[in-house]
Parts: sequence; structure tokens; C-alpha cells
Amino acid sequence: MKTLSTKEKELTDLIRTISPLVVGFSGGVDSALLVQAAVNAVGTDNVVAVTASSASLAKVEYEKCKVLADSLGWNWLEVETDELNNPNYVKNDYDRCAHCKTSLFDALQPIALKTGSNIALGIHVDDLSDFRPGQAVAKNRGGIFPLLEAGFTKQDVRQLAKKFNLPVWSKPAMACLASRIPTGTSVTLGRLKKVEDAEFILGQLGFVDYRVRLRNEAGFLEITRSDFIRLSLNSELQNIIKTRFSFLGFDSVAVSINKFR
Repeated sequence: MKTLSTKEKELTDLIRTISPLVVGFSGGVDSALLVQAAVNAVGTDNVVAVTASSASLAKVEYEKCKVLADSLGWNWLEVETDELNNPNYVKNDYDRCAHCKTSLFDALQPIALKTGSNIALGIHVDDLSDFRPGQAVAKNRGGIFPLLEAGFTKQDVRQLAKKFNLPVWSKPAMACLASRIPTGTSVTLGRLKKVEDAEFILGQLGFVDYRVRLRNEAGFLEITRSDFIRLSLNSELQNIIKTRFSFLGFDSVAVSINKFR
């Protein structure tokens, strides 16, 4: 079994053979590590971190992307994607993520062509266990996955990110807002905003790792065990959530310990 040091060296060597790079940077630990590893290997001038701005990315997450990139001195760009203009994305079938990746690569490829760069994403070994049709689109569009090629698991990613002193090394995974809408229910700006506002409320109330999923007009909260216990014992907190969620248009709120997927 390869050690983390061995994987780090393999990642560095690989990056040096495929640079310059345009890295899709979503603000999570995976893409942040890939950007920083690339900067360490080939220098800032050979790496561009690009964040796709769309309604499926919460504004607070977008701001975190910008702040992190600025604080670390990365070359950072924002691009707008138009997946909500694609009826195949909006109808939200099982292949929604494939249409999202298509929009992303439509935005990234002009940047890559202009700079003579490869497009890299922070996909790793553990991602292969999920159903992610967007990965196939990325591969078919010429995307490369350095973390995966070097054998990185999610644990490896967090350990190396901690070694690099990246502040997001322990950040919980944050899937896009569209993932909170049930398959077959259309993705609309209103529904995305409803989820975004609801999750912002949970963040303001001290919740750390959470999802607010839509079930018709109901809100289904998935939270950590510790927050579940905290909420169960705090009737005032329960009432605050019910009141604020009602204002957003939720007719009821249900809660469970998280089973993120």
C-alpha cells in the first residue's frame, strides 16, 4: 500500500508533466488541494483556479472561494455557467450532473485553449463509489483527474491539505444546491434559492454539516448526530427553525441524522 508521501510525490510528478493547468475550483477540500499541489509543483503562473458561478452554488460558498484564493495568492477566475437554460438539466433526471459538467466544460475550455492548459478536476478514488455521470462527461471532454491517478482517497486529501495548512482541510463536503431537489422535480431558480436561504439559516444557528432537502413544500433537514441531539433538547431552537422556514414557504419541517449522498 502506498504511503501518503509516495502519493504526494506521484501527484507532484504528474502535475509537472501535464501543466499548465486550469483547475475547476468549487471551494471544497478536494479542488483546493489540487490547486495548491499544482501551485507548489509548477508555480502560480502555471495554474488558474476557476470557480463556476451559478444559481446552484450558494453565494456564501462563492464568497469563500474568492476569499481563499485571494488569501493564498492563487490566480483565480470566475465564470458563469448557464445550466438553468438547458431543459435537460432543468427536468432533473438521473443524468442532471452530466448536463452540469457539460456547462462547466463549455466555460472552462476557452480558458484552457487560450492558455494552452489542461483542465483538471479534484476527483479522487472514493468518488468512484458514487453514481456520478458528470465524471464521464468530464473525461470525454478531455478533463484529467490527478488526485485519482495518484491514488488519493478522501482521507489522503484531508491529510495532505492539513499538511499544506489549507483552512478547508476539515471542511464538510458541500454538494451543489440542485442535489437537494428530488430526481424528477424540476430545478428552478426559486427552488434553489429556497434551499440556499434555508441552509444559510442553519449555518447562522451554528449547525456545521447539514442539508435541507425539498419534499414538495416540506423541508427535510439532514444534520449531524450532535446537532440532532442539540435540536431535540432545545425547543426554542426548534421554534426558530419552524418560524424562519415557514417564512421561506416551507409548510413543514422534518429532521433526521444525516445520510448524505
